[in-house]
Amino acid sequence: MLYFSLKDDGTEDNNNRLLHRIDGVLQNRGEDLQVVDDGLFDGGIARLPMFRKTFNSDETIEVMLRHFDATSFDYFNSLSDIASSENGGLADGSAAPSNPNTNWDNGALGYFSAFAADTLSIKIP
Repeated sequence: MLYFSLKDDGTEDNNNRLLHRIDGVLQNRGEDLQVVDDGLFDGGIARLPMFRKTFNSDETIEVMLRHFDATSFDYFNSLSDIASSENGGLADGSAAPSNPNTNWDNGALGYFSAFAADTLSIKIP
């Protein structure tokens, strides 16, 4: 399992989404969605598991850390909650999941955002 570390300077609120590619292929399933804000480690260092999965020898992992505003974080965080519920929340007889939060005010689904990004690659030995 891989871990990533984020160091926060504590001067502003930070919202991030991690994406990754394995050997150049974007991993974009529900279980690959990972967002983190600095609420739990504001001004400190966070060491978190990366994507809660294992990687194979000789794979090249490219990790992209996208930094965006709080409304975009809210969209991805609610989307993550929906995607991580077992079978969309239907397995236990609960109601169908709701739509993710959005920053559109006209009833549209999705989000609008600009972001900054950092990228790092690692080859698994």
